[in-house]
Amino acid sequence: SPPKGKDGVIVHIPVIIAERTDAHVRPGSLTLLVSGLRICNSKSQLLHWFDKRDVDDVRVQTPYEICVRQRFIGKPDICYRLLSAKMPEAIPFLEIQFSKKIQFS
Repeated sequence: SPPKGKDGVIVHIPVIIAERTDAHVRPGSLTLLVSGLRICNSKSQLLHWFDKRDVDDVRVQTPYEICVRQRFIGKPDICYRLLSAKMPEAIPFLEIQFSKKIQFS
């Protein structure tokens, strides 16, 4: 397994990001940390931080595509669709981090 950095980085991969069912996609990165998931744009600016406790489900659509969702009562869910050729490297770590929340389609 890769060495963990001081900030608890487990895995960091380039991704294509889509929000909810938005057709607009953009390049960025997914960083899986001990404490949660960081989604950044191509300039490494934070788009969204999912605290590990706040993730309601991680759906693995294909070995290369996942959906991460946080549900809210009375307002829309936050949902990101992430695609990456390197996703198969991240999925085993997602399974460990989100064992009760991960679903395979």
